[in-house]
Amino acid sequence: LVNGTRYEFRVLVVNPRETFNDVINSSRFWRIETRRADGSMVDLNRVVPAFPVYQRLGYFHVDTLSQAGLNSTVLRFHFMTTAPLPPQQTVHVYPPPGMRFQGLRDGACREEDPMILSRLFPEPLISGVTRLPEWVSCTVLGVDKVVLKNEEPILGGRPLIN
Repeated sequence: LVNGTRYEFRVLVVNPRETFNDVINSSRFWRIETRRADGSMVDLNRVVPAFPVYQRLGYFHVDTLSQAGLNSTVLRFHFMTTAPLPPQQTVHVYPPPGMRFQGLRDGACREEDPMILSRLFPEPLISGVTRLPEWVSCTVLGVDKVVLKNEEPILGGRPLIN
């Protein structure tokens, strides 16, 4: 590397599970150090502030066609992301205790046309609701988990826009 030259590089990272806004907390600082070929440290820069990590979901609501116990029903989920869902990333939905997801063949969330299903429910409480794009899959992965996945390839894929 040439002294005095500004360099840039990119690396894919996974943000931490917990969200935070406090970027001046020293426990959130990045650590950048320079080392010789033998592994000995030349210098260390500890004051590289972090960036905030926010929750991805800004709104979440569930509707049902039947509120009677031990009755099969259809659920409608409304949600809004506060940041795009990049390609190959997922959103996991877990039910409350006692409720069990029942997927269709191959774990599909639905087999009816989404427009027919939407007519069964009352008008949404929020405006501007749209259905999931064709590149986002919905799969029941057991009685206690539904996964939405952006199926686009990491390189050149489309995000689920917030």
